Parts: sequence; C-alpha cells; structure tokens
Amino acid sequence: MPEHPTVTWGRVTRSQATLVILLLASVGCARPRETSDVRDSRDARDTRVVDADRRAASVPVYTRAETASVFAPDIISTGDVFASSFTRDGRTVFFTKGTNDRSQLQIMRSTWRDDRWQTPERAPFSTGSRQMDPHVAPDGKHVYFTAPRRRDALATDPDGDLDTWVARLDTTDTQAERVTSLANSSDNEIYPSVTLNRTLFFGVRTRAGGATAPSEIRYLTPQIRTTPVVVTLGTEIANPSNPYITPDGRVLIVSATSKAGRGRADLFVVTRGGDGRWSTPRNLGVEVNTADVEFCPQLSPDSRYLFFSRVHFDGDRMTGNDIYVVPVSSVPVLRDALLQRP
Repeated sequence: MPEHPTVTWGRVTRSQATLVILLLASVGCARPRETSDVRDSRDARDTRVVDADRRAASVPVYTRAETASVFAPDIISTGDVFASSFTRDGRTVFFTKGTNDRSQLQIMRSTWRDDRWQTPERAPFSTGSRQMDPHVAPDGKHVYFTAPRRRDALATDPDGDLDTWVARLDTTDTQAERVTSLANSSDNEIYPSVTLNRTLFFGVRTRAGGATAPSEIRYLTPQIRTTPVVVTLGTEIANPSNPYITPDGRVLIVSATSKAGRGRADLFVVTRGGDGRWSTPRNLGVEVNTADVEFCPQLSPDSRYLFFSRVHFDGDRMTGNDIYVVPVSSVPVLRDALLQRP
C-alpha cells in the first residue's frame, strides 16, 4: 500500500507543527509558580480580612463577673454616667453623661467594635443642655428619652419642665418630637420605658419639689384617650420612680425607698397578674442594692443581664454615679420573676 505523501509548510511537516503547538499550549497554560513572598503576602491579607470580619461580628462583652460590677470602666463608666439602654443587637449602648447637679446632661452612645467598646460620642438626637434617660424601644426603631419641654430650656425657665421625647433610629433623620400631650404635663416626666404594644411607662415628679419631691409611676396605652393610669404598688415602698417594663408588659423594675430597704433607694421588682394587678414589691437583694442609691434599671436585649446605675456618696455628699451590670442568673428574685409564667 503506497505511503501518504507528506505535506510541508516551508521546511516544517504537519506532524512537527502539531507537536510544536501542543508544546506551546502546555507551556502557555501553566500557572506561574507562586513565590513564598507572594504566598505569605496573600495569606496575611486573607488573615486580616478574616480577623476584621470576626471582630465586627464578635459578641459584645457586658461583664465576665458573676456579681455586680462597673460596666466598661474608664470607657463608659467614668464616674459621671447613668441610665443605659441598648439597641436590639446589643452592639450600641446609649447612656447619660453629666454633672452631679444635673445642670448639664447629654445622651452619649458607644459601639462594640474590634472587641471593645469604642470611645463614646454624643448621640445625634441629643441637643440642648439637659437630655437624659435613653430607652430603646423593643421594636428597635425608636429611642425614648427625657428632655425639657423646650429643648434648650434651663431648669428654672417656665418651659423647663421635663417631658418625654422620641427619636427614630432607623432613619438618618435625627429630629426628635415630644410624645402625645397626654403623657406630658407641667410636672417632670422622667425615665420612659415602652412595651411591644407601645404602652408607655414613665415616672412623674412634681416640679416644685425638685429632686426630693414625691414621685409616682404612670402608664399610657395607645387606647387611652384621657389621663395616664397611676401604677399602684402598695405601701411597702414609697416614691417609686425610674420604671423599666419588660417588652411583654408583665415585669416592672423600679427604684424606690423603703423602711426595709438597704439604703437611700433600692431596686424592686413587681409582676402583673392576669387580673391586671401588681404583686407585692420584692427587693432585689444584696446582689444589687447597697447603702447608696440604685436607680435606672434596664435589661439587656436578651434579658440575660441587668444594667442599673448607682449614686456614690461620701457621707451625705454625692460623689458621682456609674453604670453597673450583673447577670440575671445571679439575682434570684429577678430571675424568678422573669421566669414566672403569667
């Protein structure tokens, strides 16, 4: 059988050309060998990205102690702060910072980032000279707080009485507005707290008596079209104030005085039964209360931690106030109230 003739291109046969093309293709498609320096640089970059993501997503640390301790000392608690409240993710805290005579008060905020609480800054909705008592609503979209009826009014001004205000957290609009006039009066409305169904609890103190005036707690539901309802808590405690209501409206924590108390003012807890009546107030005990003043209670968004404020005294002289935190599991009276089924 005759052989096939060989076709040539110049002096290169077809078979030779095919071999050359295959060789070139194999060389051209090969990935250049990565040097150790390039590989180390890439690995370091990847590690930094992972670390940044981990820090951004890290769980905020409220406390590592099993007993009541100062919250974020030297960053947030600096001897002149009180009244804290957290966003729903627990990563931003709002609190009040001001002078002991309460003439200058601002709402501050700090965010958990890079495994630490960042240096606080003034909250954008905090204007004027007396803004305090922030409370982030359970919906996570609103923050309620206390401020004068005229935002820049002094305590001695005719329109310097304290009212309840609200600002939005889910928009860039930092403007705040006074809540319904039914909740505000010529007296001082302080320390608002709200439930999931928008029932607003707040303390009321007559303006004429100043900080030592008698106080009471009231609440207002969206359905109420008259005056707010006074919370009746029995005779075991006096001058209840600073109410914190759980989102379901079942457990109320207040600051009050009592002959059986441990100090100038203690924290107490009450629960509301199915008939709408409140239980006998129970002192939160030595796990929280001291001979000083405990006030401004708030629970963390997951209800695992109690935050509160404490006024420090040297004799009869107030020397400052800080924010404290304690695991709810370490406060049996509060733990049992929260676990109690309605």
